[in-house]
Amino acid sequence: MPDLNTRIQDAENRLLDELRRQHRLKRESGEGGSGVSVGQKVADAVAAIIGSWPFIIIQSCLLADLARSVRNLSEQLEARRG
Repeated sequence: MPDLNTRIQDAENRLLDELRRQHRLKRESGEGGSGVSVGQKVADAVAAIIGSWPFIIIQSCLLADLARSVRNLSEQLEARRG
């Protein structure tokens, strides 16, 4: 039989999942304000699959790679000019 802490954690996780589901449904139905953009829906779907922290880390890595590519392109263009 699971100990009390495990049962409490399981119950909390079920409640949090249900709250997240209800919040998502509320936003998608337009009850929560101005509606949900496509980007928000994609972010919700990705976060639901892999979790929010991995999503933030992957997104940050992609952004850093994009910034590095832009910097490299800028350096190449500058080298061609002068």
